[in-house]
Amino acid sequence: MISMYEVNKEELKAQFAKEWEKHYKLNALIQRGFKRQKCKKCSRAFWSTIQREFCADPACIGYQFIGNTPVKKKLGYVETWKTIEKYFTSHGHGYVKPYPTVARWRDDLYFTIASINDFQPYVVNGELEPPFNPLIVPQPCVRFPDISNVGVSGRHYTNFVMIGQHAFNTDKTGLFYWKEEAIEHDMNYLKQLGIPEEELVFMEDVWAGGGNFGPSMEYFVRGLELGNCVFMQYEVTPSGPRELKTKVIDMGAGQSRLAWITTGDPTSYEVVFGDVIKQMKKDNEISIDNDLFVKYAKISGSLNEDEVSDLEAEKVRVAKMLGTSEE
Repeated sequence: MISMYEVNKEELKAQFAKEWEKHYKLNALIQRGFKRQKCKKCSRAFWSTIQREFCADPACIGYQFIGNTPVKKKLGYVETWKTIEKYFTSHGHGYVKPYPTVARWRDDLYFTIASINDFQPYVVNGELEPPFNPLIVPQPCVRFPDISNVGVSGRHYTNFVMIGQHAFNTDKTGLFYWKEEAIEHDMNYLKQLGIPEEELVFMEDVWAGGGNFGPSMEYFVRGLELGNCVFMQYEVTPSGPRELKTKVIDMGAGQSRLAWITTGDPTSYEVVFGDVIKQMKKDNEISIDNDLFVKYAKISGSLNEDEVSDLEAEKVRVAKMLGTSEE
């Protein structure tokens, strides 16, 4: 039984995996040739058009896109956002200006950590109308728990822009769109960035936060998670979980990662900060063994402190693969 005070994500994953046809079986994927498979390393279920032994999580396959991106045209950080904004606004989504990073409208959260925070609890609960429906927002987020991963994984930041795609479906508004349409939009905007559909891998997952939860589909390309489309349809109440009156599409994607996948650089910092990185190296007279660094960068995705049970053991494994010492 799920606690009235919290959601046990691992229990939910196991429950939703048993009920996968209810939560994750989407015609939008099946009609495009995606098939459900199971990773031989982490055992997670995923969907791909290609038969694969492993899923696309970096802990299982590394960063295969580094120096080997499937995208033919490199996009800059700002250019990436403009491409995505153009797609969504031309497909019925209203543009919402970013909310503050200090979550003044929340008494349970100091900082905005995800785009959906902009609309919790009042819009999600149906008390207020959203500024647009559906909508797109480039929301700056602050995440202090990620500090230990910054500069290690190549993809983490203390602050970053989460591109949020949201639709709020109520009895009053009717259904703007739900799972099928959301996944269609995500595949389509990725196509605008130049990402081939056959490169996409959708992984089954569960999201929980702010008293709400639901199944989700994380999408990866060659080892890099680009976004997570959450189907927020449940809330935690004193009597247990129940269906939300407002069914919410909560897709969040890191703008830095979406730009990064188009460049294939060793880390995302090169495309986000550009010449600043070059100048910092020059000012500090830093010399890097590029061959070693690229080798490290390709496997650094497995060093995410939040996802590794024994980080020190993982460092030893990575050092061994590089033919160097842990130090």
